[in-house]
Parts: sequence; structure tokens; C-alpha cells
Amino acid sequence: MMECSKLVVAVVLALLCALQGVQAAGAGREVLESRVTHSRHSKINSISEEGKKTNTKTARDKVENEKSVYEFTFNPLQGSANGGTQVTFTLSKTFPSNPSGLFWCKFGEKVVPAQSYFLSASGRAIVCQTPAGSPRQHFVKISTDGKTFYKSSSQKFLYYA
Repeated sequence: MMECSKLVVAVVLALLCALQGVQAAGAGREVLESRVTHSRHSKINSISEEGKKTNTKTARDKVENEKSVYEFTFNPLQGSANGGTQVTFTLSKTFPSNPSGLFWCKFGEKVVPAQSYFLSASGRAIVCQTPAGSPRQHFVKISTDGKTFYKSSSQKFLYYA
């Protein structure tokens, strides 16, 4: 039993020494980056050597800013709540190109793949068929990868009964 206690003490001492070495190695950094989760959003805090917070920006704000850079228009602006309306989206010149030609449209929370991609007199365009939706206005978004969606800042699609 005595030998077991000595072994436990030796392990605890080794862990304490290792922990102090890690803390000493980190003390020389001028700026530490830490990620703290508050509710559902990540905050990135830059902390100076003195421990004062110098900058805080939410990751969600950055993503929203990136998404609002690209504009597009679509027509028609309304369709049946049963779905099936062919909607043509005209992309702005700054909208990201997609060599594969694959796009996705999101009506409210429902995602559908684009049916076609083509060049029109107005520029690049895609066509999506609306899924069924509740009769009201919904935000419409477009994606080049099926994960990151870009919304139109000025238009919504109206599903009617």
C-alpha cells in the first residue's frame, strides 16, 4: 500500500511539473486567441499580454457580411404554395463563379438544386423550381456549394394559396 501511495505522489508531481512547463511556454506570447461560446454564436477575443480584451467580433457578423456582398434578382416574385413555379435568378457580376455550374436555391428553409445554369442577355442566370411552401413571403437564397447561401437584400418570394 505504501509503494502505491508513493507511485501516486510521483505521478501527481510529474503532472504538476508538466503543467507548469506548459504555462511557462505560453506566457511569452504577446496575443492569445481564445474562442468562447455564448448562446449559439462564437466570439473571438484577442487578449493582450496584460490580460485586457482588445477586440471582440462575432463569427456570425463576419459570415453575414460576406453573404450580403453578392446581389441577384429573380422573377417571378410569387407562385403557388403547392410549388412547381419556375423561378429565374439573374446573378450580379460580383456573384461568385462556379465552374461546375451547380447551384442550389433556398426558399424559406427548403433547399432545391438548380435545374439549369445559362448565360442570358442580362448575365449569368439559373432556374430553380419552387418546393411547396406555406402561403406567405419567404427569403430566397442561392448557394454555389449547397452549404453557404447568399440572400437577396431586397426581394422575397410570395407563396399564395
